[in-house]
Amino acid sequence: MITVIILLLIAASFAYYMQQRLKIRREQEHERRIERLENLMELLKKQNSDKEDERSVARDDDKNSRS
Repeated sequence: MITVIILLLIAASFAYYMQQRLKIRREQEHERRIERLENLMELLKKQNSDKEDERSVARDDDKNSRS
């Protein structure tokens, strides 16, 4: 009887440990996804600003060629 109780306590402890490990892993994955999203957003902003710069240069070229 005592052996069964000890085994149940060990199983419960192991289950709790695995839950905590899974929780930490999920939090780390979430943080990595957020970082990737932020990096992609920065890259997209940079690409958009580069396109705006190109458009601005093209407009200036058009104005200069018309003059």
